[in-house]
Amino acid sequence: MRETALHRWVGNHKDGRFVRSLDRGVFAVHHLLNWAHSDIRASGEISLLRALAPGLQTVFDVGAHDGTWAEELLRVAPRCEVHCFEASPAMRRELAARVGDDRAVIAPSGLHAKPGQLRLKDYPKARFLSSLVDYPHDHEHVWCEVEVEAGDAYADRVGVDVIDLLKIDTDGSEWDVVEGFARRLRAGRIGAIQFEYGRVNIVTRHLLADFAQLFEDAGYDLFRIRRNRVEPVHYSFDLENFFVANFLAIHRLRSDLAALVHTPRATR
Repeated sequence: MRETALHRWVGNHKDGRFVRSLDRGVFAVHHLLNWAHSDIRASGEISLLRALAPGLQTVFDVGAHDGTWAEELLRVAPRCEVHCFEASPAMRRELAARVGDDRAVIAPSGLHAKPGQLRLKDYPKARFLSSLVDYPHDHEHVWCEVEVEAGDAYADRVGVDVIDLLKIDTDGSEWDVVEGFARRLRAGRIGAIQFEYGRVNIVTRHLLADFAQLFEDAGYDLFRIRRNRVEPVHYSFDLENFFVANFLAIHRLRSDLAALVHTPRATR
């Protein structure tokens, strides 16, 4: 980066009151924007879902939480079947109570890289934060043992060969979930994969660079999900900021899905 007079001024005054106030202001904005990304409408997830709906027949919703996303999917994609996965037994009961559609399958466990039992960090008063990753939150938590299964094994068992959209929102175990679909990933039998990236990746030590390389090697193009559009991602170190964001990987053989997300979408 070429040094400018502004760079020199900030460097000389970085401990001054004005620059420190700016720094606190940037931190506050950063915090608010991170919070906004937790809302599936503000984050662009619902807008994307509506755009993809005509191309969706089989969807896996991993980290389905209380079923808000799955409920919207079933509303906008009438030909679609969704398999919902939630590691938290308490949250899974809420999910089953909310999504009472014949096209929804509530799986009996969460998904991970391999089958077995794992510890879930459960937040009784904020269950949307529950995670298989030990990420610190300012809420009381308890640990409990939960069952998990690998995605490929589950899909084989229920007879699903091709998944049009794999949506992953597991508060940290996104990489492990993708690993569980390694066989379908290599074969191009997952049309698109939506996943979240953020501060929890500091704990998991799976960088955005790892995801970008994984999907590039498997024949996918990577996009960032914005409020009303998606943007192609060409990885650079500047993207590695641990700012909460949602990304979409589309297999290059699924030009039908790519065409749908490239269609301009109006604000709703």
